[in-house]
Amino acid sequence: MRTVVGNGVVGVGVPDVLDELVGSAPWRVKLGRGNSVALHFGDVVPATEQSPERGAWMLWIPGAAWRLESADDVIAAWADDPDVARSVERLAGLEVRAVSVTTPGLELDVDFGEEVLRVFPLRADGDVEQWVLYTPSDAVLVAGPGANWRWEG
Repeated sequence: MRTVVGNGVVGVGVPDVLDELVGSAPWRVKLGRGNSVALHFGDVVPATEQSPERGAWMLWIPGAAWRLESADDVIAAWADDPDVARSVERLAGLEVRAVSVTTPGLELDVDFGEEVLRVFPLRADGDVEQWVLYTPSDAVLVAGPGANWRWEG
């Protein structure tokens, strides 16, 4: 397995791979343990003994705060009661209009037109992955902790 690492400035290929999500719509958006969020895009990858069914592209937000906003309201946030936070699941079927990463903190915005999913890293140290993008080629883009990112695969 090949690993490429970086710090601060987002590296070559990172914005390009995120742009692959533009024009697609997640077929599943799932609130998980600790109010983590997984957005599944593309073809369905069947479950195996090692992993559940997932999208060929999957954006997973395990270790960052997130907020779902409209132009004039905050709809839900990671620290909300799970019944409120589950509102993030309404993004299923909505087309991604734009994706952007802000450096050095690797904040992520996924723009769905009427609503935006904003991701805010919480830690500058430790071993917590802020957000992770799984790709159809089995390469994985890992953001965090802090300004660190890496490509695996």
